[in-house]
Formats: sequence, structure tokens, C-alpha cells
Amino acid sequence: MSGHTMVYLFACLLALATICLRLTRWRSQPKSRPLTIVVALLIVSTVLRHPVVLDNDWLDDQLPENLHLANITDLLGDLVTAAAAGYICSLVAQAWGFEHLRPWIVRIFTADALVLLTLWAVSDAPHTHIKYIDQLGGPALLYSYVAATTVLISHLAVLVSVLIARLSRKARLALLPMALGAFLATIGNVVRIGSHVAPGVFADLREHFGWPIILATTLLYTASGLIGYFAYPRRAKAAAGPRPGAVS
Repeated sequence: MSGHTMVYLFACLLALATICLRLTRWRSQPKSRPLTIVVALLIVSTVLRHPVVLDNDWLDDQLPENLHLANITDLLGDLVTAAAAGYICSLVAQAWGFEHLRPWIVRIFTADALVLLTLWAVSDAPHTHIKYIDQLGGPALLYSYVAATTVLISHLAVLVSVLIARLSRKARLALLPMALGAFLATIGNVVRIGSHVAPGVFADLREHFGWPIILATTLLYTASGLIGYFAYPRRAKAAAGPRPGAVS
């Protein structure tokens, strides 16, 4: 078993364990829900973005000749990642006491998902199997720009919030892995966009480091979820108001 496979399995098991632990506080600590959902969505997107999954066209091979779903895992991976990005923005809004922005966050990311779905459907992606559908050009390339920019913005929001917020030592400890994960995700999506603009410079970087960065990001967000679970004891719903940077 390779080192990458072991890390992959460890990430999956750690994420599942963290989700199970955090679900025990789903009712008693509603503010903990966004991060729990983020961890769940990130591990699903990590599985869908695995190179072996992206390269596999088994589903399309099983369908009738007039129905094509090539590269469906690429689409599903980006849609799940976009959903995670929406919950990450919701988490940031909650941390700064801007819960009233959540309906707008939902609308924006729902529209984003519809744009991704539309661009994928009108491109050559459903008919032409390829590892990275942006290489098909046209709407597929625009699709990739939208997907990468969406995730980039959400992780930058986390990174900036952690950098400028006044945090207690406990909060900073809980947020440090998340900030590192956001930093890596930012780099990963800059590389993805760069592979469109300057493929000679960034294409090999994306090929070799794209998925490991996704895996590391998931591990680090999971670590924050786990640290937050143990660092912040169970408390009543009304115990604490919004605090910049607070994670539970």
C-alpha cells in the first residue's frame, strides 16, 4: 500500500470519526453545524476528485448510446466543493456575527451551482471523456474558471478572517489547521486557474500537486473540527453570542 493511499484512507477515517463526534452536538450547539457539514462535503469532494475516479468513465459506458454522462465525477466534485465553499462562507459570516447574510450566501452559491451545471451541460464534457474538462475549451474552460474562483474566494475569506481577528489562544489553536488548509486551497486553485492562463508553467504543478493539496486541505479542516470539538465543551444554545473567529 503506497504512502498516498494510506494518507487517503486515514483522511477518510478521521473525517468520518470527526463527523460522528460533532453530530452528537448537532442539537445542543447549532453553531457547530456549518463546520460539520464542511468536513462532510470536503471528504466527499476529495473522493470524487481522486485521479483514479476522474480517469474512470465506467458510468458513461453503462448508459444508452443517446445518453452521455462522461466526466460526471468532475461535475459532481465541483458541485460538492462549491457547496462546501458556501458553508465555509456561512461559517465566516457566523464567526463575525453576520448571520443575517446567510440567505444571500445560499442564493449566491445556488446560482453558482446552476451556472456550473449549465456550462458543463452545453460544453463537450458530457460526450468527451477527459481527466480535466477545461482542456476541452469553450464553455468547459469557463466552467473551470467559475469553479476555481468560487472555492478560491471562500478559502481567502477564512484566511483573511484568521489573520485579522483577535483570537484567544484556544481559538487560534482550533483555527490554525483551518487557516493552513485555506492557504493550501488558495494555492491549489491559483494553480488551477494558472494552468488555463499559462499551461506551460502550471499544468505540471496541477497534475502532480492538485489532488494532494485537496487531500491536505480536507485533513486540515477536519483537524480544526476535531480540535474545536474537544476545545469547546458542550454548552447550552444561548450560552455564547457571536465572537469573531470562534469555532466549535
